[in-house]
This record gives sequence, structure tokens and C-alpha cells, in this order.
Amino acid sequence: MTIKKTDELISQRKYLSAFQNLEKADPKNIEIELLLKKIEVNLYYFVQSINHEAFVLVDLKPEDDLLQLRKNFTKGAFTWVIDIPKKLDSLKAIYPNNYAINLTLAFYYGEYYNRFGYTKVEKDSIVALIYKLNEEAFEHGVYSYKQCYELGVKALSDSSTIEKGIELLKKSLVLNNINDEYFLFYHTFIKSEAYYNLGFTSFSRNQNDLALKYLDTCLQYCKDSSYISDIYSLVGHISKEQNNKQKAIFNFEKALQFNGEKYNNYFSLLELRETTDDQDKYLNDIFQKNKESHLFIEELAKYYFNKDQANEIIYFYEKQLKYEKNNLVVFANLNFYIAELNYAINNLEQARYYYLVAKDKYMTYFKEKNNLILDIENAINEIDQKRRNN
Repeated sequence: MTIKKTDELISQRKYLSAFQNLEKADPKNIEIELLLKKIEVNLYYFVQSINHEAFVLVDLKPEDDLLQLRKNFTKGAFTWVIDIPKKLDSLKAIYPNNYAINLTLAFYYGEYYNRFGYTKVEKDSIVALIYKLNEEAFEHGVYSYKQCYELGVKALSDSSTIEKGIELLKKSLVLNNINDEYFLFYHTFIKSEAYYNLGFTSFSRNQNDLALKYLDTCLQYCKDSSYISDIYSLVGHISKEQNNKQKAIFNFEKALQFNGEKYNNYFSLLELRETTDDQDKYLNDIFQKNKESHLFIEELAKYYFNKDQANEIIYFYEKQLKYEKNNLVVFANLNFYIAELNYAINNLEQARYYYLVAKDKYMTYFKEKNNLILDIENAINEIDQKRRNN
């Protein structure tokens, strides 16, 4: 009855009350099922934690968002202080055949890492331990949706166990039957991750229709804007492969709506423009939208260079110079990447000229030398050395 009442309170987002219900029934932490449930409530639904030993829980109001409360924590009630791994290790010694302890330990180590991190050495050993705990429990018929998801993702990383990975992810989805509209990590988030991994795996196996099915479902659960952008981008590439130009354009544009700094989506849209006039107009549009970004100018230069069209983007950048003379940073960046492109295609005289202009403008902006100025000087010295050798 205690567990049932706790689950009812959780479904109402009364997390502090849920914990207090467990604490009332087992104040000394001696009932193993109730203790594991206490740990679950704290790790899933905390608002704040101190080193994952003391946790703040609250009963949420209808308008509350747990993630926002974590970001803007102001008040709440601390629950009990307990060294969770030490307590679970002691329980495992007493109950070696209780593999629910394995799952709780694996969950704890994963959540501690997500919140506080580990050193490189610690991370490798902890990841191995999490896998061992999950695998051991699964082999003894004890499993959860999160554990099946984690085992499934690991299995997908090895070509010999892809089928096993797919089955584990499907099993995770069957077990993960709690629909929460508030993005409480371990249900909605893992559900979206499982669908994404199934979609990406299907795409990599040229099962495009199946991939689209999984990815479309993933979008129903995913809440992270950058991640949503990646999903739309992948759907765009699949649509492009299927020669569905309009759907591809729609999805690349949706990807940019969710994250306008993933510039490859602009370049994918550029490829989909059929006529030269349309391409030119779109190129100008996206340049105007992103010209303040040093990274965009760099990535656009790389995109054209990798297509063996360096001269085309050099011409475009040169044309923009006359419009950007009063925008010091954009003007300097354009000169720098015109120089870089010319250097890459061995137009050394042109490269030297634009490097000098870029250096002059950057020095006006930065006021003193930095690594970028030193890189330009080194490039000019290399050009001068090549000229002397010739």
C-alpha cells in the first residue's frame, strides 16, 4: 500500500509528500523495497541536491516546471542525508540476489556523473561499472526501461550486436509506459532518445521509411531545441535521398528555426536551390543573416572549398567587401577568409594582400597582437619564403 500511495503522489507531482509517505512507513531505512523507492524519488524528482547525498524536494504547483525550478532554485525542503552508494553496497552484501539494488546503483552513478562529473579515469571505470551492474541484473531477469535503453545504446555501437541493441531499445519503449508532459527526465527524455537511436540506426541501414517513422515519433517527446534541430536535419537528409525536395527544404528550415547556428542546414538548403539565380539570392540572404558570425563565414568558405568551388566564394566575399567597409569585424573576417582561400589554392600574391588588409583591420579592432594576428604573420612569412624559393 505504501508504494501504491507513493506512486499516486508522484503522478500528482507531489514529490515531497511522496517521500514523506515513504519516510513515515520506514523511518530507519530498513525496508529494502521502500529504501530503493526513497532513492528513486530523490534521484528522479529533486529540485536541488548537495553532492547527491541531501536532496531538496517540493510538491509542484500546476504551473511549475521541474527543470526551471532546478535552474532557479529558491526554496524547498531537504530530505534525509544518506551516502547512497555506501548504503546500497551494504545492502548488496546482505541481499546478493536482489538485482533491483544493481539497477539503483547503476542509476545513481549515472546521475551523479550527469550532475557533478568524474575525472577521466573515474569516468571510464564508472561507465564500466554501470554496464556491469545493468548486464548482471538483466541476465537475472531484472530490468527497467532506463537500463534496457543504456544496454541497447551500447549494443548499437558494435556492428555484431546491432540487432540486440534494436531489441533492447524496443523493450525499453514497452517498459517506459509513463507519459509525463513535464519532461521529467527519465521517461520522456529516454523515450525520445530511444526513438532517435532507432531512427538513426534505421537510416544508417538504408531503411529510410522506418527511420522517418521513428524520428517523427521522437519529435512528439523531444523538448530540447538543439536536439529537435538535429532530428529535423536528419529527416531533411532522408527526404533529400528520397528525392522529395519540398519535404527536405521544409525540414532543413524547421531545423534552423530551432537552432539557427547549425550552419550545415543552410548549406543543405543551398544545394537544393535549382537555378543559379535562386542560389545566388539564397546565398546573399543567408550571408546577410549570419555575417556577424566569424564561424559562419569560415564554415561557408569551407563548404565551397570542399566542393572545389573556392573561386566562387572568393568572388562572393570580394563583392561583399564594398558593402561592409564600415563594419570593421565583418570586413576583417571577409579579408581573412579570402586570404585563406587564396592561400589554399596557391594564389599567393592575392593571399598576401588580403592577409595584410585583415591584419590591419584586426589590429584596429583588437588594439594588440593575439593568436589570430600571429597566425596571419606566420602565413605572410610562409608566403614570402615560398616567393624567395621560387
